[in-house]
Amino acid sequence: MKSVLFICVFCLSFSFAQTKVLYINSYHEDFYSAIIQTKVVRDMLEPQGIKLKFVHMDTKRIKKHELREIEALKVKKLIEEWKPNLVIASDDSASKYVISKWYKDSHIPFVFMGVNWSAKQYGYPYKNVTGQIEVDLAKELIDELKKHAKGDKVAFLAGDTLTDQKTLNFYQNNLSLEFEQVRLVNSFKEWKEAYISLQKEVDVILFLNNAGIKNWEDKEAAKLVKDVTVIPSGTTDQSLHPFVLISFAKDVHEYGEYASKTALRILRGTSPSQIPITKNKRAKVSLNMSLAKKLEVIFPIELVDMATLVK
Repeated sequence: MKSVLFICVFCLSFSFAQTKVLYINSYHEDFYSAIIQTKVVRDMLEPQGIKLKFVHMDTKRIKKHELREIEALKVKKLIEEWKPNLVIASDDSASKYVISKWYKDSHIPFVFMGVNWSAKQYGYPYKNVTGQIEVDLAKELIDELKKHAKGDKVAFLAGDTLTDQKTLNFYQNNLSLEFEQVRLVNSFKEWKEAYISLQKEVDVILFLNNAGIKNWEDKEAAKLVKDVTVIPSGTTDQSLHPFVLISFAKDVHEYGEYASKTALRILRGTSPSQIPITKNKRAKVSLNMSLAKKLEVIFPIELVDMATLVK
């Protein structure tokens, strides 16, 4: 009886020894959220004995549709040759160019994460696909920023990417947010020009993303913000807190945790069709105290208590 029990425990312990999981990152490997998410996935799946492989589509920097399709074909070839037991797909491009195009209702299970706002445009759910939609607190953030502004004119500033265009559309059509100015820029030079001009044209800046802005320079951006800012600004991107007054950011660790836990459920036998599509729930608040001092902003104590204070 003891030997049977030992064999059962041994089998359970090594049940993932021959299991392969492919992780598709829609962006580049040194993109802030990708670094965190891939680390979380490694930390949670590799100790289980699962063999991981990571592929990066780089679609934040690759703008042309035709070139993105070429990157997607490379991913498809990798799937066919490596034959993973499950695929994790991060952000919109992986769903748009890979899953919805070639793997609807296929035998390969997929777990998506970071799909912005809605999964309907990709036809989800499929019988082999489940995942987590990415939402943010833009309306709450803008309401907080307006408390420290002289007026109600809000500008939307971001890189000119598929994700940011989709997010803008959702803000306008689903959250009923109105923007006095919309600036979608391609280069750091364009961003600097837009940021400076908006100081005189609006009362609040929502700086959404810098991932698609070519030649971005953190130090130069931080200096410019410190020198020229006269209006409050905010972001929902955790990596941008040095450049804004308030950050209501999503906790990017949550995506990696969700994808890993869901992958393990599926690999243990639960069908993706039995796992409802969900959305992220955790958030991180950061307050830039240097900008607060410059703008003479005093934050309410309840906001300070829940926030990380940055210089």
